[in-house]
Amino acid sequence: MTLTGKFCRCPLEVMKASQQAIKRGVKDCLFVDYKKRSGYFDATTVASIKDITEKNRHYLLDIAPHAIERLHHTHIYTIIIFMCYKNTKHIKEQRDPVYLRGKVTQRHSK
Repeated sequence: MTLTGKFCRCPLEVMKASQQAIKRGVKDCLFVDYKKRSGYFDATTVASIKDITEKNRHYLLDIAPHAIERLHHTHIYTIIIFMCYKNTKHIKEQRDPVYLRGKVTQRHSK
């Protein structure tokens, strides 16, 4: 297996549920983190993380810092990389031309 085949992005589960149901899922250790979108939630589930690890692959998560404690509570221990940019110009400078072929606009970098 090549190096690129050992890593994958953890899929988000799109859910149309109430805020209360999502919070209950977090409390019951079903979800690690969630983001509210217009009318639905994008949730990172414990099941999807464990599914990736069972395939001997490493997962990439985009989660909030407070979700790391939830990962530890479910016995999932990760390598954490915290990225903090000073402004949108730094994000534009860090873009990888392999993945971002088009020009990154100011709005996208925000």
